[in-house]
Amino acid sequence: MSTESLRILGLETNKSITQSIQELIGTNGIFHISWRKKDRRLFVKNQHGFEEENIDFGKHTILRTGNFRLGVVKNLKGGERNTSPEDYMIAFDMGKKGYRNIYYNTIEKITVNKQTFTIKVIDNKKYRFAMVEPNKYGAL
Repeated sequence: MSTESLRILGLETNKSITQSIQELIGTNGIFHISWRKKDRRLFVKNQHGFEEENIDFGKHTILRTGNFRLGVVKNLKGGERNTSPEDYMIAFDMGKKGYRNIYYNTIEKITVNKQTFTIKVIDNKKYRFAMVEPNKYGAL
């Protein structure tokens, strides 16, 4: 079983990473987030137009950004959640009008109330550590 540690602005807290990020975001506000999505393409086209094996398959390499909200229940259909609440955040994508699973370990930046925070998560079998720092420039 892994232990979790979180450092926000240089201070250690006893809260889990998921609790701290959701507390930072809030439950009803709009936030902007950038994270890395897993690449599921088996083949990609090379510079000559031929398909070749994707060397980044299964790795978190695709950068995604968007405006999201937590707590939206309008379009739910009553299905079961398939992802772990400790590992994934379910947020409503306001641009694409749908729900997205966001892996906590791949979140890079969050902008809430005109404040930008840089997040670095180190996940291991033995421990999970996150560092949340405010961005000097205030924009993504």
